[in-house]
Amino acid sequence: YLFGVSESPNINISANPVCLNTSTTFTSNTTITAPDVINIHEWDFNNDGVIDDNTTQPTHLYPTAGSYTVSYTATASSGCKATGTLVTMVYENPIATFTANEVCFNTPTHFQDQSNGSGSPISNYFWDFTGDNVADITGLNNLNFTLPLLGNNIVNYTVSSTPIAGLSCKSSTTQVVVTDAAPQAAFVFTNNCINNQPNYFDGSGSSTATGSIVSYDWSFGDSQISSNTISTTNHIYNLPVVY
Repeated sequence: YLFGVSESPNINISANPVCLNTSTTFTSNTTITAPDVINIHEWDFNNDGVIDDNTTQPTHLYPTAGSYTVSYTATASSGCKATGTLVTMVYENPIATFTANEVCFNTPTHFQDQSNGSGSPISNYFWDFTGDNVADITGLNNLNFTLPLLGNNIVNYTVSSTPIAGLSCKSSTTQVVVTDAAPQAAFVFTNNCINNQPNYFDGSGSSTATGSIVSYDWSFGDSQISSNTISTTNHIYNLPVVY
């Protein structure tokens, strides 16, 4: 009698490390000598003994970050089997967040990064100040920027981290950043003679579209200034000229 001993498959499997919420792609380049062929692929993505997929290049979405042991069994046409394992990684995404101060329109807003790299260094920053999903400024975590709109401005902020070389994990957040209308200054005054002072000034006609006026700053034209929390003030001039 003549008989042969069949060859077992030569296991060769790989997986790409990914960021959380991204599917891992598994690839089998397992070989066997002809005329045998590999006709059964069995992937166990959680190493729990349950076969999850039967293709040569499956994908799988893991629910949480961490390391996962994956088992793969190849069966040849001869009936011979071989099993191999690998460990694949799923990395946490960064958490993007920022603060911004509320300012008057046409005044620069200060943006301050408050992001967390989730254990990995943050490698880049992307600011979209017009809500069109196009980055206006990149590479800066803290900056001043004059927003284009009076009132509500939609600001999109994205950060990326680099848990390992060649892998970039991203996270985005959106906030509405407000710019306020500047108050409108107006005043009336009593123009007294040089020997009948003080002169009286009344800024109660000033107005603001939002909030309330908290300070009245006066420049009297003779290098003297005054700041008050009330709308009225007075001033004595030294010379009878036009100010």
